[in-house]
Amino acid sequence: IMAIASGVLIIPLMVRVFVGHGILKSSIKPVTGYSVENRMLEDSMDLLLLLQEDKWSELDVKARLSVLQTVANIERGYLGISHELIVVSGSLKENILAQYEDATHTIIISLDLLERGSAHDALEGISHECEHAYQARLVEAYENADEKSQKLRLFDKAKVYKSENESYQDGTLDYEAYYFQEKEADARSYSKEAVEYYYRIIDEYLNRKDQNL
Repeated sequence: IMAIASGVLIIPLMVRVFVGHGILKSSIKPVTGYSVENRMLEDSMDLLLLLQEDKWSELDVKARLSVLQTVANIERGYLGISHELIVVSGSLKENILAQYEDATHTIIISLDLLERGSAHDALEGISHECEHAYQARLVEAYENADEKSQKLRLFDKAKVYKSENESYQDGTLDYEAYYFQEKEADARSYSKEAVEYYYRIIDEYLNRKDQNL
């Protein structure tokens, strides 16, 4: 089980086992397919604009979940993940914002985050879990490769992720051990870059729109 935690160590968000099941689904359908060269955003801008905090605050949880499913669809294609990523919301244990279940390709967003969290935090959470899905595919590719191919440098990260999966630290007993795992550090780094990217694209879109008025 992979979960996200805040980058601020003074507020430890420890990973625990998921409780309950997704009880809220998005009206936006998850998609499948292959990778794209860039994040394809133009067709989704109406929904992505809702990531602005003033817009986000006006949305109900169902609408917020639809925005996050849209982001997951975009990230899935960008990361080259062929299977769908299903975004649901449910009750997670205290301090768990989101987590990814690879067996079902499901990202669970905490109801608490969905109801009371900022758009920024929600976007960071969904991006983090999309990266965990990508990490799982890297490990899978490594495991399916022949012995000679497994020695390729491109599998260096996959080897680390595989090792960490086999002795995964969920933070229950040792938060620092969880926090500094390479797969968690990489997911935090990816999600930070993704958040910056989406808000930059939104700003650029709004600026172009103003210039055309």
